[in-house]
Amino acid sequence: MADAQNTKLKYKRGTCFGCRKCLYCGVDLQQQKCKCKTTDPPSKRNRTAAVKNAYTRIFNPNWTKNQVDFIQENVSKYNYSINLKKTFNLSLCSRCNSSLLRLTSANAKRSKSSSNSTTITTETFSDLQISQNTQLKSEMYDLTVTEKEFTFQNSLETTLESEFDENSDEENASSMDDDFECEFQYGVFIKLNGKFQPSKWYKVTVSDIDEFLAEIHANVISLTNNESIQASDYHVAFKSEKAIGAGTRLADAQDFQKFRSDYCKFSAKNINMGIFITIKSQENRNKRKKG
Repeated sequence: MADAQNTKLKYKRGTCFGCRKCLYCGVDLQQQKCKCKTTDPPSKRNRTAAVKNAYTRIFNPNWTKNQVDFIQENVSKYNYSINLKKTFNLSLCSRCNSSLLRLTSANAKRSKSSSNSTTITTETFSDLQISQNTQLKSEMYDLTVTEKEFTFQNSLETTLESEFDENSDEENASSMDDDFECEFQYGVFIKLNGKFQPSKWYKVTVSDIDEFLAEIHANVISLTNNESIQASDYHVAFKSEKAIGAGTRLADAQDFQKFRSDYCKFSAKNINMGIFITIKSQENRNKRKKG
């Protein structure tokens, strides 16, 4: 049931900003009404099975042009009474959240392509000037330096834009309400006696650190075929799949917030997240049990 064109619609956090689906029961509010309390963002405690995931974001006027256009299109489409010059909270279903993330990834690719194009154009222009000024070596040298500086400046601006996009992703990920469930796809890599075992990929929907660690523990039991193994028998860390280093510990709510932030950033760049399990030696495990 579409809203009247001349009536401003107040956006409600319990509905998807992109498609106006109720994030409690899954009903398309453009076609019919529901009795859900859509003024509040939904959580796993009050949603139905019809809505598996929901995501919350904080709109910022400094988002990339494509992202702002995405928001503007929906403001116009549904006649929302929203001021796009200010930040505001919004909720998205899985499909619309993925669409927004793809806009972030596409913008980064275009920025890189634009940077490469500018560099090629600059080098061509510089070569042309050199060929036309073979008699003026000092001027030719100055021109080349200037063009290189211009190329460097353009590259620097592109880098800063990329860093801004990453910071925006981190802010959006950290702004998620604690009750919101998130879907994560990750690989489990187990290190036992100094050697990595064959890995396996999983997908899970959780809302807090305890649920996530419980899922990881079930993964460890399955991969090691060891029903007696306990969470205290191993360390859990996360990092991108091919990153070098020990990674970041995953043990409490603060670690989980960092994990969500990095996951959001990596997903926008199509980078896989890895959960790295280091199982303690049998000697250390025996000491723990005796203690």
